[in-house]
Formats: sequence, C-alpha cells, structure tokens
Amino acid sequence: MRIKRARARRNEGYSIYQVDGRWKAAVIIGHKADGTLHRKVFTRKTQREAREAAEALRAQLERGEIPTNRDKMTFRDWYEEWIGNVDVNRSPNTTRFYRSLFENHVLPQIGGLKLRCITSQHLQQLLNARTRDGRDAEAMRRALRACFNAAKRNGVTTHSVAENLQTPRKEMRLVGFLTPQEAKRLMQACEAEWIGPLITFGLGTGMRVSEATGLTWADIDEANRHIHIRKQLQRVGGKLERRPLKSHRSQSLIPLNDLALQAITAARAQHERVGGSDFSEFVFLNNEGRPCDPKWLNKHLHRLCDNADVPRIGYHSLRHTAATLMNRAGASAIDIKNQLGHTSLALVSSVYVHPMEESQRIAAAGLDKLLLGEDED
Repeated sequence: MRIKRARARRNEGYSIYQVDGRWKAAVIIGHKADGTLHRKVFTRKTQREAREAAEALRAQLERGEIPTNRDKMTFRDWYEEWIGNVDVNRSPNTTRFYRSLFENHVLPQIGGLKLRCITSQHLQQLLNARTRDGRDAEAMRRALRACFNAAKRNGVTTHSVAENLQTPRKEMRLVGFLTPQEAKRLMQACEAEWIGPLITFGLGTGMRVSEATGLTWADIDEANRHIHIRKQLQRVGGKLERRPLKSHRSQSLIPLNDLALQAITAARAQHERVGGSDFSEFVFLNNEGRPCDPKWLNKHLHRLCDNADVPRIGYHSLRHTAATLMNRAGASAIDIKNQLGHTSLALVSSVYVHPMEESQRIAAAGLDKLLLGEDED
C-alpha cells in the first residue's frame, strides 16, 4: 500500500493523505475514554474534495452539530473530572472556592444536563441570578470559563459556551480607606496591642494580608532597606502554611520605608516579650506566639477602629489607604502599581486609589484661579 501525505493541518484539527491513488481526510472529533484522539476518516477522489469535506466537518463540530463520543456526558460528570485536575494545578484556596461555588450554585441548576446541550443562555441565567442575590457574578464567570475552556481544550466539547459571557452590571461596592489623620489615630490606638506592628506595617507598605502575615525574617533586608515578597500564609486543611504566591509576577522587592521599619522593630520587641517560639522565623506573631491568622485579624481591627474613633475597616482597606496616601504624596500610578504588586495600571487607578475631598478641593480651586482670575499681561 503506497501512502502519500499532503501537508497536515493539525492546528486546524485534521490531516490529508493519499492511499493507492485515493485521498483520505482524518478529522479529530474528540478523545476516546483512554485519552487518545478520536478521528473520523473518510475518502474522496481528489485532494481538494478531501480538504473541503474535512473543513466542512470541522465547521459542524465548532457549531456543535456533530455529537462526539462523549455526547452522553452530563455536566456533573465533566465537573468531577475537571475539579480533580484543578486540585493539582490551583492553590488550595482557589480549589476550595471552586468546589463551594459549583456544588452549591451551579450543579443544582445544570448538573443533570448533558454537557453538549448546555448553552451560553444557561450560564448567563446563572450569572444574572447571582447578581440579583447581591453576590460576586464576576468570580462565577471566571470559574465557568475555566471549566468550559478546559472541556474544549481536552476535546470533550468542540467549543466553549462560556467564552463570551457578560457579567451583569451592578453598583460598585466602595472599599473604605482612612485619611492621614484617621490612620495616625489608629496607629496610636494599637501601639500596645499585639496586632499593632502588623497594622502599622500594612499602612506603611500596602502589602496583602497573606503576604504580610507570611513574612519571615529572611525576607527582611534591613541593611539595604528592602522587603522580599516570596510566599504567603494560607490555611490548608485547617493548618496555616506558607504557600507559593499566586504567580511569579507577585514576587517582588519593595522598599523598607521608615514606617515599615518601625513596625519591624516593634515586632522584634514583641518576639522578645513572648520568648522562645516554634514559629520564631515569622516576623509577625499573635499574643500566643503563633503566626497571625488572617481569618481573625478583622475582628481585632474593628475593635481598635472603635477605640480610635475611626470608621470600621478590614485589613484589605489598609492596602487601599496606603495606595491613596501614596498618590496624595505625589507617587506615580506606575510606582503605586509596583508597590502593590499588581500588573494592571488601570486596576490600581480605578480601584485602589480613592479621591480625597481635600485634594479635590485643591483641584477645583485651581480651575477657579485659571478661569475666574485676571488674565496675565
């Protein structure tokens, strides 16, 4: 048997070849149960006819008109297969969130539907319902895209119905932040508290709570006034562990300013008061000599906010406060982005940097001077 192969178009999902004078097309239509590729092969008289037939079949597959070998799979079946791989490739917190989201809000609605019968309308209805309940629809949209894109990538489906979902509009929730005067009062109120160094450090750096609580003394370079952000503290299986950061971009080197150095000095003094600890490598410890659990910080922070007579905020709002005050002090948006460890300049400008009334009044007064003042000769 003499075989002559034309240039294969594997990136287009098929290949063309000639056997004993006849042209054959092999089109990938999915995967078999053992994970190998499942192909449909047919014969035509000419190479052109074989190519046209292959492209027509691929177009039908993309439109979902041709059932694959896994056409009886329900969404619940695919979810169980997908979430097992998520356990390996994602952080424990992400996996925990995915499981809770799908098992409580997605599977009860579409778990019994055949995967090939689910449309973008089904998924859009889930997003709309979540928005009406006042929940985070954007997080659900990202999770659905991850799930259905994986199905397409693995050949379980021919296209992803979650690709073009729209998050319903909702009123943006404003995150609180403190003015310079309020921040000073909060720092004064927590000077004698075990959480004091961590609060001061958050205001001085804008670091994420998981990054700040996960800092070790090896991450602090006092000689060169640098902080190395390498890992984060997360709860895994009921235990606190230092885990890798979400991405390599999150690893960064930020300056150790005077306020952060003051917090580091206070944390060192706290270590001396606590005495020997099994967790002495961590910079910030609680009153029992253990790492500070991010889960309980806001409870203590709210109490100190009340004592300082400032609005109740969570630890994440210290990050917003730091970004806003850096902007007021004249820092550029790029410098603030780098300090916070973000990749998106637009996100920092629109979400983290908040307008302050005093700054707005100064800007408005500048317009008065330009438009109401006398013209210069």
